[in-house]
Amino acid sequence: MNIGFAQSKVKPSVKAFFLLVVFFVLVGFAGKRQTSRVCRNIEVRIANQLENHFVGENDVLALLSAGQNDMLTGKRYSEINLKRLEKEVKKNKFVNSVQISHDYAGNMLVEVSQAKPVARVLRSKGRDSYLGSMGEILPVSPRYTARVLLLEGAGARRLTTVSLKEDEQGGKIFDLVNFINDDPFWQKMIVHLYIDEYGDIVMYPQMGKQIIDFGKPDDIELKFSKLSTFYKQIVPAKGWNYYSKVILKYNNQIICE
Repeated sequence: MNIGFAQSKVKPSVKAFFLLVVFFVLVGFAGKRQTSRVCRNIEVRIANQLENHFVGENDVLALLSAGQNDMLTGKRYSEINLKRLEKEVKKNKFVNSVQISHDYAGNMLVEVSQAKPVARVLRSKGRDSYLGSMGEILPVSPRYTARVLLLEGAGARRLTTVSLKEDEQGGKIFDLVNFINDDPFWQKMIVHLYIDEYGDIVMYPQMGKQIIDFGKPDDIELKFSKLSTFYKQIVPAKGWNYYSKVILKYNNQIICE
């Protein structure tokens, strides 16, 4: 009875060991097949392409072939460094992120996310530049012009020379830009900011002849609440062009001139 009981305990252990060996053999076989696969096709997928048109499929394919002695298609994946290819694609400043993999059919999958401009810094001398959604500085493109908030003045140009994550004034202006862009009404209404060397801001709206003296980029929500009061209560009573200037920079008051 004792011998039979011991044998019954051994059998499951042997079966489990056998299954474990089979599992590792299959994994190793699958891994070997995976690395021995040949790149048969390159499929490029670009996210948020309806919003921006800075990066196209041909741009990505050109970056993938840069530095290659031969074509990627037809090569074994064991001979292709996917991480190095990702670095090549990232050389395009409008590429925010890229991930390259391949499926069991041998197709190389290149998934690209584009950078998103949130404002354009205007320069009277030299080339303009974009301010990206991550706080990065992007070049203008001959292919596509993004319809974004315009920034002008010495304070705006300064944004391209500092880290917005570390510079206090630059970070506040970036917060202001995002506040405007995140609100559908303000995004359509406020189209141009003039920022002087001291960080004081004047806004130019899409409608009406008045300029908006915003002051420093502080108390953003409070100041826009006052500006909302101007558009909801004062404009209906006086008309769009009755005042030429709206001043928001003083506490607890709106001054219209």
